[in-house]
Amino acid sequence: MADLAYHQKAQEEAIPHAEDGQAAVKTSSENADKLSAAQDFTAWGSERGPAAMRQTTAGLFSDISKILKEENALISTFITETKQVMEAVKDAEWDAEYSFRQVKHALHTVSDSEASHNLKKALEDGGYAVTEKDVKPASNSTATQGATGAPSDTGAATEYDD
Repeated sequence: MADLAYHQKAQEEAIPHAEDGQAAVKTSSENADKLSAAQDFTAWGSERGPAAMRQTTAGLFSDISKILKEENALISTFITETKQVMEAVKDAEWDAEYSFRQVKHALHTVSDSEASHNLKKALEDGGYAVTEKDVKPASNSTATQGATGAPSDTGAATEYDD
């Protein structure tokens, strides 16, 4: 089975690495722009071959810069959405914890009710010892004992666990 647990510490530790990567991609994009702009005709000359090489080189660096800018935008979106999901997970965990507390309170309200106390008394009066987690026949009960005094295989159930 896959581990689907949320590991907040691991997520929080990963964000700075993604931000560092984003900064590196941004710097690379800016430097590629500078390399494109640096392809000056005075360095390459105006002859047909070198001029074509200059234009191709400038275009290459310009294209690389564009790609890196797009990559940087994706990284930015990833970081933003990851942070939003982290907040949503924390909110969901809080909601679940609150819901469980509400259910626990409701169950305690039922178990502490007059009807619950009356049922417990009726079970005890019928020969059953009632504990918080188990319902077992009382040791002095004859209702479920056979002729030998041992519990019989028929009659009421002898144990319940939650």
